[in-house]
Amino acid sequence: IEVLFGNSVIASNNDWTEGTVVSQVNTVSPIVGAFPLNDNSRDAALVLQLNPGAYTVQVRGAAGTSGTVLVEIYDADL
Repeated sequence: IEVLFGNSVIASNNDWTEGTVVSQVNTVSPIVGAFPLNDNSRDAALVLQLNPGAYTVQVRGAAGTSGTVLVEIYDADL
C-alpha cells in the first residue's frame, strides 16, 4: 500500500507487523472501530496524520500478483 500526495509517495507499508506500525495500529484501531488484525497476518496498514488535501492510495499485490483488496480510511481526531 502506498499513500501519495501528488506524485510523491509519503508513506508505504507491506506488512503491518514491521516497525512502529504495530503499536500505532493496535492503539488507534479500537478507538476508530476498526477490526483487529491478526498478529501473524501480512496485512498492510498505516496510521498517518495528514494535512488537508487530495491524496491517492495505491495497492498492489506482492511480486505483481493480483487479488481483491479492502481499503478502509478512518478519521481519528486524537
